[in-house]
Amino acid sequence: MNIGLTVDVLIWMIVGIALLSSEAFTGTFHLLFVGLAALVTACVASLGVTSTFTQLIVFAAFSFVSAILMRQRLVRQSNRSFMDINSEILIEQDLQFGQEAVVLYEGVPWNAINGSRETLKKGTFARRIKIEGPTLVLGPSPKEVGLKESQKSPSLTL
Repeated sequence: MNIGLTVDVLIWMIVGIALLSSEAFTGTFHLLFVGLAALVTACVASLGVTSTFTQLIVFAAFSFVSAILMRQRLVRQSNRSFMDINSEILIEQDLQFGQEAVVLYEGVPWNAINGSRETLKKGTFARRIKIEGPTLVLGPSPKEVGLKESQKSPSLTL
């Protein structure tokens, strides 16, 4: 068996590295599994498997199996580790229902969408309701709702 660097190995390595690099911009984990599968296929090709059909089967099988086994675990872990469900985020522009914007959370830009029927006003805080892929779904902060209620009811002073 001849272990070496062939054109097949180089192609699979380039594809794998490109997919893993692209994953950094999506945050959805889909490209992670496909990129890892390409690197595993490069290893298999370096062991002397020259059949393109066999390489494609290894690539497809590893992509599918790794996605099934790991995706739910990674998504659960990432949702837990990035921020708490009620984390407060400063709104830097008015957001109507369904409108998207980029918000900063701990200095990191996130895509966000207003998931509440209420307009999220500039300068107020919103809370994270959930994460859908690389997008935060926001709603009004309980503090802001309490503030609005106290502003509506007149206070009596004696």
